[in-house]
Amino acid sequence: MKIFLPVFIVVFWFFQTNAQSHFSGQVKGQLIDSLEKKPLMSASIVCNSVADSSTHYYSFSDKKGNFRIDSLPNGNYWLYISFVGYKTFRYSFNIVKDGESVDVGIIGLEKEWLSLRQFEVVETARPVRVKKDTLEYNADFFKVMENSMIDEVLKRIPGMQVDRNGGIMFNGEPIKSILVNGRPVFLDDPTLVSRNVFAELVDKIQIIDRNTDKSSSLSLTDSRREKVMNITIKESRKGQIVGQLIGGYGTNERFLVNSNINRFGTRQQLIFFGGGDNLSSTQLNEIGGPGVRSNLRSGINYSLDISKDATIGFDYVMDNGQITNGKSSIRHSFIGDSSLYYIQSSKTNEHSRNHSLNTRINYRIDSMSSLNINTKLNFYSVNNSLTSEYESLDRQQVLLNNGVVSSSNKGEAYTLSGNLTFDRKFSKINRSLSVVLDYSINNAIGKVNNFSDNMFSNSDGGKISDSINQQSFLKDDKREIMVSITYAEPVFRGHTLLLNYSQSNNLSPTSRSTFDYNVVSKLYDQISDSLSYSFRSTSANYMGSVAIRGQVERLDYSVYLNAITGFIRNLDRSYESIVLRPKGFIPQVYLNYSLTNSKRVRFSYLRNPQFPNVGQLQPVPDNVNPLYIQMGNPSLKPSYAHDFYLGFNYLDVSSLRGMSIYAMSRITQDKITNSSWIDTIGRQFFQPVNMNGSYTFHLSMDFSLPIGKKSDMFRSSSGVGMIRDINFINGIQGSSNNFSMSQSIKYNYSFREMVSLYVSGRVGYNKLNYSGNQGNNIVYYNYNLLFDGSTRLPGGILFGSGLNYALTSGRDVGYNTDIIIWNLFISKSIFHKQGALKVQVNDLLNRNMSVSNIVGENYIENVKEQVLGRYLLFSISYYIKKRSQQIRY
Repeated sequence: MKIFLPVFIVVFWFFQTNAQSHFSGQVKGQLIDSLEKKPLMSASIVCNSVADSSTHYYSFSDKKGNFRIDSLPNGNYWLYISFVGYKTFRYSFNIVKDGESVDVGIIGLEKEWLSLRQFEVVETARPVRVKKDTLEYNADFFKVMENSMIDEVLKRIPGMQVDRNGGIMFNGEPIKSILVNGRPVFLDDPTLVSRNVFAELVDKIQIIDRNTDKSSSLSLTDSRREKVMNITIKESRKGQIVGQLIGGYGTNERFLVNSNINRFGTRQQLIFFGGGDNLSSTQLNEIGGPGVRSNLRSGINYSLDISKDATIGFDYVMDNGQITNGKSSIRHSFIGDSSLYYIQSSKTNEHSRNHSLNTRINYRIDSMSSLNINTKLNFYSVNNSLTSEYESLDRQQVLLNNGVVSSSNKGEAYTLSGNLTFDRKFSKINRSLSVVLDYSINNAIGKVNNFSDNMFSNSDGGKISDSINQQSFLKDDKREIMVSITYAEPVFRGHTLLLNYSQSNNLSPTSRSTFDYNVVSKLYDQISDSLSYSFRSTSANYMGSVAIRGQVERLDYSVYLNAITGFIRNLDRSYESIVLRPKGFIPQVYLNYSLTNSKRVRFSYLRNPQFPNVGQLQPVPDNVNPLYIQMGNPSLKPSYAHDFYLGFNYLDVSSLRGMSIYAMSRITQDKITNSSWIDTIGRQFFQPVNMNGSYTFHLSMDFSLPIGKKSDMFRSSSGVGMIRDINFINGIQGSSNNFSMSQSIKYNYSFREMVSLYVSGRVGYNKLNYSGNQGNNIVYYNYNLLFDGSTRLPGGILFGSGLNYALTSGRDVGYNTDIIIWNLFISKSIFHKQGALKVQVNDLLNRNMSVSNIVGENYIENVKEQVLGRYLLFSISYYIKKRSQQIRY
């Protein structure tokens, strides 16, 4: 903590002083009609640097004709003012010293009555536009290297976070889907779009706050607002085919094969990708990545406007992956004023296959009615194996038990789901009717083999041996259907009344038959009644809601009041019927207030019920891990999560300076958490129970500041969080508190598409404490420095390097990290820049490792896992595009 706070203060001070001292110049004035002397609103103001004509600053005049452009570095400028029907005004001025303000006074624009033939329209694209519920970014403004995918652009947009797995967040909220020209693409995985659409094709990137008043999910209580991303394609690139083919081979039999094709037209669009590797999908500067992974993956998205009223489309994705992993871990469990250590060493092999097909039909029946039909078919299979050795120690490091475990799991499942949506508009504006029918059919079967040989120490020092050799067969069938009807009626200006009724019905029979090994017959033919079950769950939920959605000047709001009732009935062949009757009110509130065109405040509140699943309700033990035995609880009640969000966002469209501050909190009522106890030989038993007192809180502050050219961006992110969990251990209620702080800085630099540089640093602080162990607070730090750069040299040579350094402290011995990953590549363009030869080295110093820690309700676990080591890879690439489309350097 003593180290973290000074770093936090220094970074914040640097950002503020840098913002004020180097970017504080401004130009301002007022626009009027030269004859009528009336102010001119929404005139375009463009400020160009004389030294660098590619650097632009933008603004617009307000309703009084006033304008102002801030964040101007010292230098010479041309000011251009244009308004339809008026002569363009040009003015030269200088910013000589920091903080200087140039006032051009009142400018009278002269009318110019000319025909359109006399105009030559020259537009300087703005980097961002702010609309009612949309932020629109100009993709070309964020410079990336040639042949990059759109995810590289996203990483440079202020407020956008892209994690190592491709997940996308914007101002703390997830991007749930990505559209291309308004069409859905790969519905379940936005990563497939961001990593397979070429950046050079993209014109605009739009972040949209979208209402989801009509339910299109089997969950009745999902959020009514969501963030989606829409990517628009440049008109000049529509109809063109762009793609790449890559093949590579390296040391230790490492290989890489990849293909990608994009074609976006006016009536149809196509995205195809296919390939595979055994490189654990590592990026240039990644650290860790548990296990050694190989993967074959292919997919296609296609859509076609078969007429002006009908569109069809489909997605197909195939995955075939395998992960081999070696893992060692230490779990430190806190039991009242005592503790236990569980030490494990294991090897796993996981093999999975997945096939997913989505189809879409959108049909406009007439000018007032439309019908949408979506269908999804998914097949999944898995074949996993595990071998491990373990031991448990008490607080004095005395051995309690040890043993070996071997298990395997084979299974497969298929799912058929979809929805049908009918929308009807009426002659009265904003009056509408929507009917949605959702369905889902799921079937799964599996076989589990479980073997363990365990030795336990009892209280008098004696030894107790126990062996498990079992085989289980599992079957799970699920049928679910939901219908939702929504009617919208305008009630007064700017306000709409929404009425909804939704109903869902579920039938879920599930069974497990467990057999002990018979040493006589050498077969698994002895049924274990205590570990077997045949469970049948039926449920129905009914929800009615009334809502008002409106806009008053700068305020856009929605208020929902949902009333829910229903039942969950569970019946086991060996146990009594279990009946839950959830009911109550579920309010939802969404507020969006525009302080100015560049400043917005958002607030949302959602009370969301969470129902226990079949596995949590059935009173049958799960002994796959002989030291951690999970029990069910037929007396569980639904829990209710109260989710709060409050955010402030500022974005200066003229300078791209931005700030985002948001706080999120969840308070859970009757949270389903684990009650645990330990028997006399050291085994831990877990059973879900309902408890109050759990909450989470997170505060984040993000700043973005252009340096020099606005495409060069400095960003700062600060975060503070608190997670409080409740537990019940050996009959005593306890709690855990996890307090965290983090500070990161990032800098992007590019120069004429020839140099690209990304530098970041992060420091994190965590403090954990568990009730009953107040003297054993756990404090650990995480430090990370990252460099990623590439430069284009004469002769078509591209050189790049990635450095990633990670340091952790405060963990158990052997689990602190001091890692430096250094990756290099060099490539040479061939075939007149239609291809490239590339040599790359991953983990040049062979220092990669994967170390993580897991924080539980009453434990903290440190984990070290196998990773892919150093390798050398040679590859050749061919780019599918016309030579005239090549970017000239």
